[in-house]
Amino acid sequence: RGSDWYNIVETGTLRNPGNWKDGQSARLFLEFVNLTSGTVRSVDIDPEACDRARRALTDERFQVHCADSVSWLESQQDLDDVDLFYLDSWDVKWHDDHDSAEHHLREFQVIEPHLKPGCVVAIDDNIRFSDSHRRTGKGRRVAEYLEQQGHLPIYDEYQIIYQF
Repeated sequence: RGSDWYNIVETGTLRNPGNWKDGQSARLFLEFVNLTSGTVRSVDIDPEACDRARRALTDERFQVHCADSVSWLESQQDLDDVDLFYLDSWDVKWHDDHDSAEHHLREFQVIEPHLKPGCVVAIDDNIRFSDSHRRTGKGRRVAEYLEQQGHLPIYDEYQIIYQF
């Protein structure tokens, strides 16, 4: 594999083909690896979403797995080779992000020992409340966890992005 080979793992998958306001990252990642080289693996617990993704993205470089993302990540033997982890699995409730934020922290803690130098981790669906500036969203607990370690994001808006 050359330097232009990229392994991408996404939690949560394409749910509504063509809806560019929701869940099209797998399509974009596949376009990227078609321009370079590599693979995109997506995992989602919803069988219908997995079926839609399989029908919409038929390229051999794309695989979708129907499973709980934390369990699936734990079962993977090649996480050391992943260049980008895109964490976007559990729908967030903005005023009560606890379940989603905790789930994404569990995903991160599974992949954390496997993060190679240069690896990127991006977590989707994050905001700050305009009145209090309090963070909420899927990446809130990951951001708190990494901040305690002195690791700050390279980008911190609707997506929180870290490079290791």
